[in-house]
Amino acid sequence: MNTSKLKLTLLASLICSLIHVNPTLQARQLDPSCYKNIPFVNSVREQTVANLAKALQFYVFKDVAKEGAQGVDLKKELEDIAMAEFLNDFQFQQRVQKIFTPLNDGHVWYQPKCYRSMNFIQAFPLTSYVDSAGDQRVYILDQPVFRQGLYNKVREVTGVNVQNFLGMEVTEIDGVPVLEALQRFADEELGKTKDPQQRFEMLLANHALTSYGQWRSFFGYWASPGIVPDKSNVTYTLQSPRHGSLKVTIPWIAIPQISLKSFWSTFGYKRLYCDPDPTSPYGMEFLNPSTLGLLPEPGPGQSDTESLSTTYINTNPLKFYQLDGNTGVLVLPTFSLGDQFTYDSFDSAMDQGLEKFRRLGIRKLILDFTNNPGGSICLGYKLLNHLFPQIPRQQLYYHSDLVRSPLSMELAKRNSLWQCSNYYNPDENSLHKGLSCMFPGTTYIRGGEQANFTQKLQYNCDFQVNRRINRKPWFQTKDVAIVTNGRCASTCSSVSNFLQRVMKVRTFVTSPFPKGTNPPISTAPGGMVFSYDNLLWQITEAGLSSREDAPKNFPQKADFYFTVMENYGWNTSLPDEYAQRPATDRIVLDESNFFSPVEVWTEISQKLNYSK
Repeated sequence: MNTSKLKLTLLASLICSLIHVNPTLQARQLDPSCYKNIPFVNSVREQTVANLAKALQFYVFKDVAKEGAQGVDLKKELEDIAMAEFLNDFQFQQRVQKIFTPLNDGHVWYQPKCYRSMNFIQAFPLTSYVDSAGDQRVYILDQPVFRQGLYNKVREVTGVNVQNFLGMEVTEIDGVPVLEALQRFADEELGKTKDPQQRFEMLLANHALTSYGQWRSFFGYWASPGIVPDKSNVTYTLQSPRHGSLKVTIPWIAIPQISLKSFWSTFGYKRLYCDPDPTSPYGMEFLNPSTLGLLPEPGPGQSDTESLSTTYINTNPLKFYQLDGNTGVLVLPTFSLGDQFTYDSFDSAMDQGLEKFRRLGIRKLILDFTNNPGGSICLGYKLLNHLFPQIPRQQLYYHSDLVRSPLSMELAKRNSLWQCSNYYNPDENSLHKGLSCMFPGTTYIRGGEQANFTQKLQYNCDFQVNRRINRKPWFQTKDVAIVTNGRCASTCSSVSNFLQRVMKVRTFVTSPFPKGTNPPISTAPGGMVFSYDNLLWQITEAGLSSREDAPKNFPQKADFYFTVMENYGWNTSLPDEYAQRPATDRIVLDESNFFSPVEVWTEISQKLNYSK
């Protein structure tokens, strides 16, 4: 090893040691040298690329993703990576991550656990809404959403007191007009939704109900993008009421994401958090969010919603509010089940809330799905069943399909996701038997190639959904509305799409954009998402892991999620992922309603008085 390389190795090892010295580190300035000193190994590349290629045989949008001017050919991207040169493992893994970003599919991402140990934060969460003249502006959130330690670290590094700038307007970022800079960042780095307005909005701080039943501010993907930034600082041009235009540079601050264990060098770090050694913690122990610089208290605006004097049902995470004499609001921030949120507790909460609404004479219903990331599709069907119990199952359940490959047909013979008896045959209104969903199958021409799929399926949620509801529906669909900020994903998207397309309810999206086509109310409606670990488990349990076409463990710890089942809308032949509709209405955000769900709900209630 030459002298210069030895110095670099020692420097990076020192940086890793500094991270170790204080494993409960509140914050430190960006310095990914520890990451970048992990050497590139060709065998790691070969195994990673080969395993991804084998896993992608199950990805339902692999072929259709190639279509159009912005098409993504994942096979070709992996072939290019197999031939490219890399300075280190970090560069290689970043390249792998980025091939999935242009898919703009919130269900698909690859993330090496090796480089998840630190979360990089910008201390300026941004908001956007229109001013009194109707022009869109961008501001620094005027409320502190991070712990004081993060602000202290910025001050230590730069001498800047972040809190002096809260609420100021941002006009440029790194010398680029702010709207252009944010849209470029959203398009190039975020990749979570196909609508550019939604990608922009996801960068922004917002205010919503948490899955724990608290109203609080979320700082958005600009302040915490989940990537390792390629530069140490961001320079903002601000408009100060007192001092006019000024510039301020804010560093990226790294905060530990995991409970760091003993290591004193880059190589020790790699052994613990990168290599799949059976003695190392494969499942990293992630820290409680309160240690990541977040304020644990509910954010501003809680008094706005909780001050509604009328009785509401408060069963976390559901909340039922009476907005006015005949308007009720149901707020549901998640469809994910847990110890405190089960199918039974959901049924109980819905029974209590809807019965209370009936007694109060509520005739109009607003469903607030803001920031709902989805969860159990069966729970989504249960919600629809509670609201409209007259809907027959064959109309309620999505039509879906799975990729048909030699390996998936073998999995269909075992207890797995691909087993046909898990699904209804919508043409015959009966459960599939044996391999009936696989034969004869369906063939599409997508991306210029033949794509083989199962017959249309309906995932069987009867056990969860078939609860007899004797209550007669009293909501007319013309009196029901959905509101989201576009961050309504997966199951939330499926539920919203059903209500919009089949039940013809009005849909409202809150947006900082005053003009243009309305963005959709939801994103990532594609279907069922699967983890790589779950796929390997099902293949292993089926006794198929020795097959040549079966993916194996990655050579380094990594997460990979992708869509294995595609959903079709009730009146379209296209997969829902490629058939999103704009919302029927837009609520333009301004300084008044940005932090006030009540103002948003009131505007919707007033609009429900008019037919559209």
